Amino acid sequence: MLACPASLQGNYDMTKSPRLPDPLQALFSERGITDTRSYLDPTLADLHPASDFPGMERAVTRILEACRAGETIGIHGDADPDGMTGSAVLAHVVAQAGGKPEVYIPDRMIDGHGISDRGLDSLAARGAHVILSADTGTTSYEAARRARSMGIDLIVTDHHEVPDGNLDAFALLNPKMGYRFPSLAGVGVALKVALAMAEKLGGDLDDDCYALAAV
Repeated sequence: MLACPASLQGNYDMTKSPRLPDPLQALFSERGITDTRSYLDPTLADLHPASDFPGMERAVTRILEACRAGETIGIHGDADPDGMTGSAVLAHVVAQAGGKPEVYIPDRMIDGHGISDRGLDSLAARGAHVILSADTGTTSYEAARRARSMGIDLIVTDHHEVPDGNLDAFALLNPKMGYRFPSLAGVGVALKVALAMAEKLGGDLDDDCYALAAV
């Protein structure tokens, strides 16, 4: 059984102590963590502004335009927990903004990775002229070109590596493209979209969205 080191035992409040125990101080220093308070006792106020995300203004303006018109908005997720929770966050906030979300979760064995033709066809058949991806799409070059040819505005929200290449999408939101926290998960990018939408609408985001992002 693992035991807590004697130096860390007892009623030790790390968020208030002027000095952390040496082992933690060394670990934080190695990882470049300087603001120990926000790391050990974070609040929603510590989140980086969603508006700082490159491409967010263009993406959210288009999404809200569709929501205000009561349009169907497609959401193409991914088959893993990150993609599923990201899809749920986007569907929730789109519905709250007045849009009609339609979700497609791909079958990995049939659709493979990325935005699939089946997904595009399914969402288009349900009336979507705006499609958001969740946790996928950065390298879906052919799917993006096909979406454009179908008259669909494709907004990619993803966090995977960004290779050299021009994705012909309406917008690409990826933290590895200049955001201050490039290690954000896919559902984290979806949460940033939800936060930006809530900010534009002058309201607060539901706790459900934060809970999904924390899965």
